[in-house]
Amino acid sequence: MKPVVFLHVPKTAGQTIHSELVRLVGGPAFVSPVRVHTQAAETAQMPTGYRLYSGHIDWIGLDLLPRHSFVFSVLRDPRERIASFYFYLLREARAMDRATLDLPQNLGKRMILDRSADDYFFGGDDDWQRFVLDHYDNFYCSYFATRRMRGHALLDSLSDAEILKRAQGGLDRLTAVYSTD
Repeated sequence: MKPVVFLHVPKTAGQTIHSELVRLVGGPAFVSPVRVHTQAAETAQMPTGYRLYSGHIDWIGLDLLPRHSFVFSVLRDPRERIASFYFYLLREARAMDRATLDLPQNLGKRMILDRSADDYFFGGDDDWQRFVLDHYDNFYCSYFATRRMRGHALLDSLSDAEILKRAQGGLDRLTAVYSTD
């Protein structure tokens, strides 16, 4: 069986797709344990030997997998994706106690509770704005141009034309791109 790589962009129906893919490849034993980019170093996002790589993962190591791998992603209207992501984080944050919210890994959720929507997206210091840009600002171009979940900063010095060229190059490496529409 050729490896399947599902590059799951947040809030694009990925959990449903992932569950079905796990079933199709024969169960969890055949699925890479790396599901989120923060679980492994950039070069270890796709450990060899699995049938399925699926998650919010960086994909700079894609070329280490067999060339015949089936690599795909699913896109959603960007406005719908941003709204869905914002309200998802808001629901998650409301369900947490303050001690959990204050953990460093929950910064985005804490800020979503403590700020108005305008201040969440447009306020804050440079570090906060980097977080917002990484997660919301033209995420598709950033992800496909850099092969990283949080690659936006790598594009700062590039022209829009160069960013688009790199994103197209990344997309060209995929076998297929689908839409939620």
